This record gives sequence, structure tokens and C-alpha cells, in this order.
Amino acid sequence: MGIPGGTGRFPANISTFGRYNQGRIDRLRASLTDSGKRVLDCIPVLLHENSPELPGGSTEPHAPCGIACFSYSPFLRDLLAHEFPSFSPPRKIKSKLEIQFIATIGSAGTMAFTSHSDLDVWIGLHRIAMGEERFEQLSEKLRSIELWAAETAGLEIHFFPVDLGDIRKDHYGGMNGESCGTALGKLLKDEFYRTAIFLCGKWPFFWVMPPGTSDADYAFHIARLTGDASFPSDSFIDLGNVHRLSLTEFYGAALWQMLKGTRFPFKSVLKMGLLDAYSSQGRQNMPLCARFKQEVLAGGGPEQSDPYLFMIESLRAYYTEISLVSLRELIEECFLVRGFMGICGSKQRRQSLAGSLWELGGKWGWNETHLRGLQDYFQWDSFKRDNFHKRILKFLLDSYKRIRQRSSNASVRISPQDMTVLGRKLASFLERKNGKIARDLSLLSAQTIAAIEFRQQGSGHLAGTWNILVKAAEGPEYQALSTAENPFVACAWCSRNGYYDGRQRLGIHGRTALIVKEADLLMRSLNSFFPLDEVDTLDVDSLLSQSRATHLYIVPNWHQPQWSHGLGSILVYVRTSIGELFYFVHQGSDCEGWLKNDLLLKRIGVHALSRLQWEVHLLRANVGSTRRTTDSLSRMIRECIVTEKYRHYKSAH
Repeated sequence: MGIPGGTGRFPANISTFGRYNQGRIDRLRASLTDSGKRVLDCIPVLLHENSPELPGGSTEPHAPCGIACFSYSPFLRDLLAHEFPSFSPPRKIKSKLEIQFIATIGSAGTMAFTSHSDLDVWIGLHRIAMGEERFEQLSEKLRSIELWAAETAGLEIHFFPVDLGDIRKDHYGGMNGESCGTALGKLLKDEFYRTAIFLCGKWPFFWVMPPGTSDADYAFHIARLTGDASFPSDSFIDLGNVHRLSLTEFYGAALWQMLKGTRFPFKSVLKMGLLDAYSSQGRQNMPLCARFKQEVLAGGGPEQSDPYLFMIESLRAYYTEISLVSLRELIEECFLVRGFMGICGSKQRRQSLAGSLWELGGKWGWNETHLRGLQDYFQWDSFKRDNFHKRILKFLLDSYKRIRQRSSNASVRISPQDMTVLGRKLASFLERKNGKIARDLSLLSAQTIAAIEFRQQGSGHLAGTWNILVKAAEGPEYQALSTAENPFVACAWCSRNGYYDGRQRLGIHGRTALIVKEADLLMRSLNSFFPLDEVDTLDVDSLLSQSRATHLYIVPNWHQPQWSHGLGSILVYVRTSIGELFYFVHQGSDCEGWLKNDLLLKRIGVHALSRLQWEVHLLRANVGSTRRTTDSLSRMIRECIVTEKYRHYKSAH
């Protein structure tokens, strides 16, 4: 397979990829608000420059910055003058250009990008050459820009600084937060090459080489091109090839998608479907990134230039070929419902997006009644929604089992440590235990919920369990999502699942001392004390160690908040080091003794007390007796922790 150095089809590949990449940028910008567009356009400048006048800037004159191949266009200069009039780009050429590329990964610039999507952005660099101190400085700069983007345009951006050598080796850091560690390997690079939009910096050699290039030919051609004076090799970068996928990749990736499916079920259905297809086909076919590149470089139509649509069509073809029409339909439903749920913006934009989804659904054979039903997901009754959830979960589990069986005789690429971490995270989410406040496999979020109600079942002496119901912004009816022992547990369940952010209308119907104002305060406090993202970013050491209590939130006199004779009831929320959240309740005159002896000393244990984060909730802040009870309880906990820490110290010495 010969590739000419500076003549023939190779320059055509470069120009074709350039047009495709610009088209993806234009589509991404069209999906953003005006302020979002400005933020996106400013990002390369903010990373290329360092100035205290810019977001993420520093007074340190040698702070890390600079992007390879960056240049100022008239558009960028006008944008800077408008957004940051006090900043003037320096004329001096930078001695270091530490960032090699900036590229999005995922649904950005595709039909799958919705109002609820965030932007994941890879920042390519030479980490070892940069050094850890400068790497931390750059990481802090990126965090500042993320915060600025959220405050300026409500745009959720996540920057991932990635080392070029690690990308070539298919290793993506430890399994912390959103990092997949060793779970995905070449599969993540396959997704990157398929979905990346290069916002600035160098382009990958992969995209200009012919599809199907073997690893040996890939290395040979890079050496040949970099030695060819007529080829602009300084504008390209080697991130490694993706020629074939091994069965060793799929088991860890399936575990990862099971975990991601607990938070993002629609997306995980599609990605698990791709793993299902890959593991079935083995080494017979090119990876999807190579097939997609083939279509783009051949000048394919709209479907061939949208990587998500290309993936969907590939999955539809696979499940049709093996006669699993029901799974093909589930893939289609997940894509369409997710698309309809994310429609927002101006009336013209909403109509355009809805029209595109209707056209696509019609092409797939869905009639008007079915499409109307998918579009009206927020109006589904509980039975229909629960059935959809069960189909999604069954698909994820069945696909995982098929993938595990197909790869049973192959070695596993995922490291034992990462496999343990994934297993513990899945157990934290899926395992049911007494007193555990469950995470919900839901397709809703605080953004899509307009109202929440707690309704007590039965009446009088028959009153018991409380139903948790929500109403979507576009839905006329309340939907029952779960049940709880009491409305305080219901508050924790809503906070735990990210359904309440202070904007929802609340209602409480039943025999309880909890009023709406106090429920709002409690859920806001729980959101702050148990942040949802902390559970998703648990560190590896915590997940590999024995589970222990890390956070304690106490609600005194929850059963009778106006009780003026001390402590008569107590409810405690406890979060563990593997992210599980439990609740405990006790009533009677011995509440303080129960909290100290049964919960703190026996259940939580002396060893965990020294690192325990705790807080006592104040119900009815304007009632003096309530405040006195809270203060007394706080003193007891502090004294208990100090005493036990001292005893532990004495016994150790």
C-alpha cells in the first residue's frame, strides 16, 4: 500500500479532513447559545496566552501556555477586543508551545448533542517533558476556565489533559472520576478518532492515511512522511493506529459501560451495542473509526459525516443481520428519545431538530403514532416508563453476558485493580441493603423535573409508606418514581439521585411535621454535604480499602421538630467510602446514648471517627429549644470524637 509523500491523493485527504472537521465545528457552534459560541471560540486563546486579564491567567510570567500551530485570525482579534478589551495579544513569539492539540470527544457536533450534553475536551501534551509542577499549574488553569465557561454561558466543559505517549499506548490514567484507566484501551481511541473535533493545534496522522492501514505500514508511512520536505509534518502528530480490536479489550469495556449506564443509560445502550457487535465479529471487520474515515474521505453524505448516526446505522445493520429486531428497535428508541428530550433553544431551532428526528424515525419505519409517543416521553405513565427502564437494563445485562462469554478464553486487558474498582462501584450502585438509599436508573434529571411531591399512602392508622412523584416540565401528570419510609428519607432519595436543585416546585401531602420550606432547606443541605459528583469521583484507594463511614448528617427531632423537652427522635444519614448512603432512625428518651454507643462507637467504629465529616441539621431555626438541642448534640459528638481519638492514641503508644 503506497502513500505518496507530497503528491496524489494524500493532499486530498488532508483537505477533505479539513473540510469535514470545520463542518463539525460549525455544527457544534450552531447548537450553542450566543454566549456558548463565544466561550468555545475563546478557549484556544485562553490556553495559548497567559495573562491575569484572561480567565485562567496567572501573574507568573512563565506559567504553562501555548498551542502548536496556533495563529490569530481577524475574527479572533475582534472577539478578544470585544470580550477582553484590556488584553492585547503579545507580539513576542513564545519559546514553548506546550499544548499540541485541543479536541472534543463524544457527541459534540453531532445529532446526538443535546441541551443536557457537556463538552469533554482532550488537551494533548508531553507530560513528562512538562514536569509535574507545570502540569499542576496547567490543570489549575483548566479548572479556572471550566468555571468561567459555566458562569459565563452555563456551558459544562470538562478538560482532560492527556499525555501523547499514553494515548499511543492506549492508557488513560488511573480509574478516578471520569477516567477509564485500563478499561477501554483501543476502544477509547476508536471513539476518539470517530468523534473528535480538532479545535486547535496539530491533526493526527491517522486521519490522512488510507483506511485499513496496518500497524506496520502506519509506522513506515509516518517515518516516510516526516522525512519528506514537501509534507507539512510539523502540523501532524502521531497518536497511534487503530487497525484491529482484540477480544482482550471487550470485557473491561463492558464492565465500564455497565457502570456508565447507571447514570447515562441511553448513551450506554448505544456503546454496549457497539461492544456486542465488535465482540461478535471478532477480527473480521475494520474498527468503526476506520470505516467511518473511509466514508468521510470518500465524500459521503450527511449520515456519513455524523459519527453518531454512522454508529447507529452500523448497529441497526448488525442487529438486523442477526435477526434481533427488538434490539435494533431499542437502539432506535434510545437514540430518538434522548434526542427529543434534549431539544431546546429558539423556536426555529427546536422545530429544526424535531423535524430531523422525525425524518430519521420515519426512515427507520416508525409511524407517526410511535414517533409522537417517543417525543412525549415526559408524559408516559409509570408502567410504560418502568417497562422501558427494564428493557434497557435487560439489554445491558444480556449484552454484558454475551461479551463475557465470547471473551472467556481470551486474556483480559483491564488491570486487576481497575476491575476491582469497577466491581465496587457497580456494587455501590446496584446492591440492595437494608437502610440503603438507592440510586435510581432513571432517564430524568433536575433539569427536566418541574415539580416533586411526597404523598403518604393510606390514611389514619393505615397511613405508612410515602410515594415520591415527579412532574416533568412538559408532562401534565405526576409519575411515581419510588417509595420511602418517611418524607425525610424521600428528601435524601431526591438529593441522592440529583432530582432536586432548588428550582422544582415541592408538595407534601400526609401526616408529617415536615413542611415544604424545611424540605427545601434539607435537600439543599444534603446536596451540599453529599455532592453527587463526589460519589462519581471516588478515589481508587477508598474503593480498594475496606468500606468505612466517611460522612454523617444528623437530623434531630425529625419526628416532632417543635418538641421542647430535649431530644425525642433522631434520623442519621451515613455515607461510606465506596459511595453508599444509608439512613438510621431512632425514637425515645435515649436518642443521645443510641447515637453515641450504637452508631458512633459500634457501627462506625473508633478508627473511622478521626476522619469523619459530620454536621447537625437545624430544623426550625427560629425556635430556641431546637437550637439548644442542636448545640447540645454537637457538643456530645465533638467530645465523643476527641475522647475516642485520645483513647486510640494512648492504646497505640
